[in-house]
Amino acid sequence: MGKFRRGREADAQASRLSIVEVKLAADSETREPGTVPITERQAAWATAWVRTFDAVLELYPRSDDGVWNGEEIELATADRVSAAYFEGLLHGRVYAPTEEKLEAIAGAIGLPAKFLGREVAWWEGVRARHRRRVGLEEAIIRVEAERDAERVGRLARELIERFPNKATGSPSTTEQIAAINNERFQRSAEEVRPEDLRAVCEGLAPKPADQWLLVLCEVFGVPFDYWRGEPDHLGRINPLLDWVLSRGSYAGSPDATAVVDTLIDELARREKVILVPDDCCPVVRK
Repeated sequence: MGKFRRGREADAQASRLSIVEVKLAADSETREPGTVPITERQAAWATAWVRTFDAVLELYPRSDDGVWNGEEIELATADRVSAAYFEGLLHGRVYAPTEEKLEAIAGAIGLPAKFLGREVAWWEGVRARHRRRVGLEEAIIRVEAERDAERVGRLARELIERFPNKATGSPSTTEQIAAINNERFQRSAEEVRPEDLRAVCEGLAPKPADQWLLVLCEVFGVPFDYWRGEPDHLGRINPLLDWVLSRGSYAGSPDATAVVDTLIDELARREKVILVPDDCCPVVRK
């Protein structure tokens, strides 16, 4: 009788749930992490992965120039990635694949795993150049250089905006920064031109000279390690660098590199899922 009563109560509780809620509750017990997008943001991430693999599979075809399918990936990865999972990636049913599965797919198709976390725009940029008959390796080098230039530019802009000019209360101009540096050193070998600093800030310097970056370090009092950072995709500095800057200058500290490395490792350990905007692809870490 007790079992019957509890069963009736469970039925009544289930009847008060919508069909969608019941389905999601059931699915959540069996589905893999990062699959079955529910929210709009998750759907956007799933779409980003669809677009990413659309480019990836064009750039890394099978040995006979065919396009990889789910069964072939399952076989090539020794069942580490099921056919259903791979097809889910291609059709918007996976929004945050695991690092392990991405590495397995990358190994199967001959893709350096480090590139699978790149933004959709990065992959589409590589594909666009490759379609213009630029070799794949050269296309990657060019897009990587552009990406790194923009990364450094965003870090430079964040630095300038974070520490405004004390005299004006506004962000310093590249002319003002160059003038501070050139007045301080008064040696032609260490002088910088405003246009060089402007190119760095605008993301137009694929390989900025260390001297230009050192000028910004000296003027704003941050360690050179700052330029190793990765701005997040919301226009702010990575939480690690935000932590560093919020505590003021520690330029010249002999332990600067060790501090940054330790915090990077800790940040990576704690973050299970990288939260990114729609143009990027989150990954569930191991």
